[in-house]
Amino acid sequence: MDVAETIDLGTDALLLMRAQRYAAAESLLDQQCDAASEAAEPWILLGICLIAQGKTAELFARIERRQRQTGDGLKLFYNILMRAADRLDHPLVMRAIETTPRNSLLFIVAIFVSGIVAASSGHGEQAIALFKAAREAATRCAEHFAEDPYLFSVLIEGDLLEPAEQVAREEATEWQELFGRLDALSPAAEFHGPAAVEAGEKFIFYAACDERYLDRFGEETTRALDATGARTIFHLHVVDPTAELGAKIERLRAACASLDVRYSSERVAGDWRQGYERASYYACSRLVRLPEVFARYRRDVFMWDMDTKEVKDLARLVEAMAGYDLGYFEMKNTRPSLICHLAAVYYAHTPAGVRLADVTAKHVLAKLARIPAYWLLDQSSLYCASRYLQTRLPDFRINDFHRRPGIGFYDTVRPGGSVAEKQNLRGTARGAS
Repeated sequence: MDVAETIDLGTDALLLMRAQRYAAAESLLDQQCDAASEAAEPWILLGICLIAQGKTAELFARIERRQRQTGDGLKLFYNILMRAADRLDHPLVMRAIETTPRNSLLFIVAIFVSGIVAASSGHGEQAIALFKAAREAATRCAEHFAEDPYLFSVLIEGDLLEPAEQVAREEATEWQELFGRLDALSPAAEFHGPAAVEAGEKFIFYAACDERYLDRFGEETTRALDATGARTIFHLHVVDPTAELGAKIERLRAACASLDVRYSSERVAGDWRQGYERASYYACSRLVRLPEVFARYRRDVFMWDMDTKEVKDLARLVEAMAGYDLGYFEMKNTRPSLICHLAAVYYAHTPAGVRLADVTAKHVLAKLARIPAYWLLDQSSLYCASRYLQTRLPDFRINDFHRRPGIGFYDTVRPGGSVAEKQNLRGTARGAS
């Protein structure tokens, strides 16, 4: 079988899967796996077809065969279950999970993906317990999980998350004590310029970054938000500033037709965490300083990623927040650290919204004092804090923009820059010497 025939088989199989003709797709994918045995995608699709048909014995036989051939059976099982959780009805996925051999590494992945199913069903506490169980089990054989970036999530997801009981303890901890555990951070941001807010929108725009990110994306993001026509403040929080920061902010402000650009800054100890760990704090700083921003402006806060190139339908997003405390584009059938997509998040200046800001900031600080600054700590922190408040405040309301007003993230927001460029900026983050 030549390459063209293999491609045709794969295309036909996908069409059959979309029509839920899984048995017919299985037959074609079996041929493709035989013809291109090292390619992962046909094996993943085959596994999904087997789960869809309840053929769990055949599924594990294929995984064992793949392990003998290429040595990546564990990674294959992870990819099959994760893709199946997104594509198939969850009872089918749980049947595969429940029949996973208990005495194998595969069962650790099964525990992990059962956490995905629990989180997707709104059972946050159960999900967190499952992720922590998977992490504990994976830690005992970490060499099998540490090398692959996807399997590595089994090791760290449980480390990122905390149950409501722990978040309650964090909420009860005084700010002074939390910052006292982190000598590298200042207890307060330094705000520059006026605090008064003139008549305008009921919200301000807000973003945070280090100065290198500001240099690369500041003009682009400011222009995108200014183009919405919203007459409001765009507050930038900048970590590790230089003496030129004030002049850069002035240039951004001068270029705006509707936005009043203001800023705050903070200096982090130069020797405190480097590369991705330091960049993780740059991302988390927007959450750490949000309570101060709320206190300064006393308005709703629309938070944006600092690589926003275009924004559409802003008015529809704002109108959709009536009666809600928090709004964002929720990611489905995935890890909790990805569920709360922080690229565009609306915080209402309600008692619940202000409390959420406080709880999230405290959770971030508590985690930074105990674990490495993993990337996605910001998003996992919002997940833990918001689900905790759901257990404490029956009237706390979260709005998923996909549902209300019913538009997709990429139909509304266009990020700028390439993935490789942003990874380089994060990986080379360094403190001032």
